[in-house]
Amino acid sequence: MSIALFEDGKVMRIINDDALNNRCEEVGFQNAASRGKIEKLVQGYMHVFALDEHGSLFVIGLNHEGQLGLGKRDQYRADEFEQVSVINEKIVDVAASCFSCLSTALTESGKVYIWGNNRGVCIFEPRLTPFSSLHEAFFVCSEPWVTCRPINVGELPAITSKPENLLVGSFEKAFRDPIGTSE
Repeated sequence: MSIALFEDGKVMRIINDDALNNRCEEVGFQNAASRGKIEKLVQGYMHVFALDEHGSLFVIGLNHEGQLGLGKRDQYRADEFEQVSVINEKIVDVAASCFSCLSTALTESGKVYIWGNNRGVCIFEPRLTPFSSLHEAFFVCSEPWVTCRPINVGELPAITSKPENLLVGSFEKAFRDPIGTSE
């Protein structure tokens, strides 16, 4: 599934026909309640998230491991986006993995939700976690271990807002060098 986000907020599906010509068609948002401008597209494993300017999340694609977060247990290949309505708060960031079928969302108040494949357990509806970042959710819940995007060192203060953050503790442990710490 190839989908593109344009500057005006339109989401277009890119279709390849047999003559190797590409054509675009607008992807429908018929079930969207807010119908706001799409701010972010995220590609997962055979599915796509669209996050609009109001913080509403829409999904399209396959759902074999619950990665759409719609509460449905069917295989499901949608032709139009459907809204994820379980999270009753403005969503500010989303992430998905092409490898682990794990999906995550971060709300305005800092809550992190996961759904999809959580280390072999399929979660079909977004579930609140104790994590403080999407990176931490992927670190603990994805299999294979992957990150949702490269970790930027400049983001670490935001990621480390909780002292018990598992991700940061693992970084400290991995990069601790007892030989090079002579005083």
